[in-house]
Amino acid sequence: MKKKVMIILLILLFISGCGYFGSKETASDIYTRYHQGTRGLELRFVQGAPPPIVYDQEEDYIGQRDEINILVEVRNRGAFDIGTMVEDRPYGEGYILLHGYDETIIQNLKPFWMISGFDPTLGIIPLDDIGCFGDGVEGKSKYNAEGGYTVIEFPPKPKIPAIATGCPNIAGYSQIVLPDGVDYYKPNLVATACYEYYTEASPMVCIDPDPYAERTDKACRVGGIGTALGKGAKSYVAAVEGIAGGQGAPLTITNVEEEAMPGRAQFKIYVQNTGGGEVMGLDTIYGARCGFNSLLTYRDFDYFNYIVTMQDPKAILPSGEGSWIPWDLYRERVSPTSWKPWRTFTEITKAFIVTGKQLDCDPKPPVRLDSSGRAIIYCKTAGFDFYGLSAYKTPINIKLSYGYMNSVSMPIEIRSSS
Repeated sequence: MKKKVMIILLILLFISGCGYFGSKETASDIYTRYHQGTRGLELRFVQGAPPPIVYDQEEDYIGQRDEINILVEVRNRGAFDIGTMVEDRPYGEGYILLHGYDETIIQNLKPFWMISGFDPTLGIIPLDDIGCFGDGVEGKSKYNAEGGYTVIEFPPKPKIPAIATGCPNIAGYSQIVLPDGVDYYKPNLVATACYEYYTEASPMVCIDPDPYAERTDKACRVGGIGTALGKGAKSYVAAVEGIAGGQGAPLTITNVEEEAMPGRAQFKIYVQNTGGGEVMGLDTIYGARCGFNSLLTYRDFDYFNYIVTMQDPKAILPSGEGSWIPWDLYRERVSPTSWKPWRTFTEITKAFIVTGKQLDCDPKPPVRLDSSGRAIIYCKTAGFDFYGLSAYKTPINIKLSYGYMNSVSMPIEIRSSS
């Protein structure tokens, strides 16, 4: 009996081993995995930095060492890079700021050049690979399924001592100065990340120029949902493939519905803020206003830009390479009458190049999310020529651009040592 059990176990192990070593992960599986998820940057205070209770130092030690150190871990849970220099990959701008405390009590948490002026936005630390203090944070990719991370230190120290001479001076060590008669101080430290982010999705859709024809040799069909047409009637509206699970970004395309009509198609694109933070206008990131409540108005929140394209099967494309649209053409307005200036040629290289022909969509960008964090975009293939074609599948390219803001807080208590 024992021999039989052992033989059965060996057979099962052999079968499972064959299945393991014989399985292959396709390029599509890898792409789908790192382009899934509904988060961007995530912040966390490193445990013990600072500790929950901090004592001010005796006068003998003031100016000889930091009285308080704060470490903030930044992880990129999405599929878009922030401040990195990875070749042939677009990246966005971003920064970290620390606030929520009285800077006359907790002093020198920022470089000297950042606290010597009157502009409060100079207190930011950029997330930038070539910056003095902060690092870029790589997004998820086929080589890094978990995304990158970095640690931001307050007060900040130059990353490489050899380049310290090219960085702003440090305003001495951090200090705690409790006012006379104050035995303790309980601030709620807040770390905020503001960054540029993009969402991209390319779900497969069915283009059927003659959806009412009941032929059996069609490569694809549009239909399957929407039973309000009556008993026995057919629906020509369907949810498309390739949307479930998010796109590795905090502003998510949650669904795309397609409606087939003779010679054209219409799409209904559902967008939702799923990242747990705030969608911000891109100009609040470029102008370093994000994170500073006194510099923001309600018009700075919940706006995003988009572009939707698809290959036109009969379009004559230049040089046989395909048409392209610089992403920066769709940046949002600085004011009702002016647009954000174009980036330099070097900066444009980091922007998306969008292939295909643009669909006719409404509302026009920028679009504002409603009070529940949702929006719907309606697009149609106006100007596309499908005459004489059979049904076929093709991707529809959807790209969203926006700013995003995440915060994390931590209460601490500062006590007098005397």
